Amino acid sequence: MPSSPLAAEVVDHESALAKGLAELDSLIDQGAGLSGHERNCAFLNVGGLNGERRFATASAALGLDFEDDARAPGLVDWDRDGDLDLWVVNRSAPMLRFARNNGRQENAWLALHLQGTQTNRDGIGSRVEIRLTNGQKLTQTLKAGEGYLSQSSKWLHFGLGKAPALEEVRVTWSNGKAESFSGVTLNKRYRLVEGKGAGQDKASSVVALLPEPTMKLGLPKTSVRSVSASVMPLPRLPYTTFTGEMRHAGTQADGLTLVNLWATWCQPCLAELNAFSQRAKDFEAAGITVLPLSVDGLALPELSGSDPAAFYQKLKLPFAGGRASAELVRRLETAYAVLYGPRWPLPVPTSALLDKSGNLVAIYQGAVRPSQVLADAKVAGLELDSRHDASLPFAGRWMFRPQPLDPLSLAIDLMDHDLVEDAMELATRARLVYRERGAEYGKLLTWIGDALMKQGRAKEALASYRSALQEDETATVVLNNLAWQLAAHPDSTIRDGMEAVRWASKAAELTKHADASILDTLAAAYAESGDFKRAVQTATKAADLAKAHGNGALWEGIQQGLRKYRAGKAYVSS
Repeated sequence: MPSSPLAAEVVDHESALAKGLAELDSLIDQGAGLSGHERNCAFLNVGGLNGERRFATASAALGLDFEDDARAPGLVDWDRDGDLDLWVVNRSAPMLRFARNNGRQENAWLALHLQGTQTNRDGIGSRVEIRLTNGQKLTQTLKAGEGYLSQSSKWLHFGLGKAPALEEVRVTWSNGKAESFSGVTLNKRYRLVEGKGAGQDKASSVVALLPEPTMKLGLPKTSVRSVSASVMPLPRLPYTTFTGEMRHAGTQADGLTLVNLWATWCQPCLAELNAFSQRAKDFEAAGITVLPLSVDGLALPELSGSDPAAFYQKLKLPFAGGRASAELVRRLETAYAVLYGPRWPLPVPTSALLDKSGNLVAIYQGAVRPSQVLADAKVAGLELDSRHDASLPFAGRWMFRPQPLDPLSLAIDLMDHDLVEDAMELATRARLVYRERGAEYGKLLTWIGDALMKQGRAKEALASYRSALQEDETATVVLNNLAWQLAAHPDSTIRDGMEAVRWASKAAELTKHADASILDTLAAAYAESGDFKRAVQTATKAADLAKAHGNGALWEGIQQGLRKYRAGKAYVSS
């Protein structure tokens, strides 16, 4: 039985609810709809035996089975030919579809438009009954709104089958009064005015729709330009030169870099590269290094028939090019998602303008004019408020300034993908930006230290722990981790008993000597420094706390240390 989630489930990141919500958010960020882009369905009423109602799926036969994220249909006789046409509203592109009904005109029909005089003018809430001479009765009620994001026509359309004869058209208005209308014949459109008693014939001539326009595809004249309103340090962007050398983009200290993703099969890409080539001297004067990187074969292997290196050589461009890596593309897509929300695959061409510190200045999706890049190069040196203004596609005045986005998420993403080296490089290069995040930067350095320790790189891990403490000297987890390694690491060149005592003592003071695991570390630190008496005293107190809290595993570990301290031996991890 479904129930509302408990408050604890909402805040617990490991709960099934929290994980499900995170997965749902991820799908939406990738452009998926909650409907899953299911094909649209249309059902045909085929009747049945003994009054049984049956429906057949006619979606494909009618040409309505679009695989859209559809929301609602709107019915209307758009061309006034006596049958209903269809508008479909979608959440994403195409946001509107028009389906014209071109079926053969074999059946009779009648279209009625109500106009109230004593009741509401639109006739909303009124009911229309049509009686045929064969005893059949059809009823419709005029409604205001029939679906999410849709409204069908206020003309009530009746399909009447083959060769029927009308007996009566009767309207029960929304005030409850009934009225019959005369002068109504088949295959026409009538307005029924309250109190008149006779239908007013409206023109029923078929409306000729314009022919479908012929689309001529050409090179795009504009791109989607997104200027970063926050200082967003990017990870190194790995690529290989056409000679096979591994390099990283975005770390040049002498100017800006325009990373351009292109493909041999992409016509707009080639036009863009040619435009860049013509403005090469202007790029050089502005201190911009253009770096064209081929993405051939990364996403569509079937389109990678040409050799990008040979193809690029024939272009005779004045820029050193190379091959983009899948990791480079992933990092750019992640950065775009952090800045703008949706995580969608980048198109080609895509370009990213980076400043000399590897911070993202702008991303261009589609072919971009060189003049736009040259203009945006000036954004790199602007103060934060001016960057906010430059990031807008129109002029205006802020009601309040937006908060800077979290730049740490890209470094955390690297850690999630076990890319410790790149996370370390980014944390070092972006130190000034990251330090503004306070304790969060210290947590990142701690995670890096933990990862390095797992890799057996203890000295680098300890350096990362010490850097974390420079950001937050009250972080007891870091104090404890650092002190334990200094006290019990199997490598004697790592251990330092006096420094271990200093860090562990501080952690114990911050926790008021009430944390058994920290006291266990402090005992090991005393033992490494040669003070076995205090080691035994501290370990005994730690064991009592662990037992009082029911932590049997910790109590057993402390007992192992106690036996060593009483024997005058330090605790060394195996």
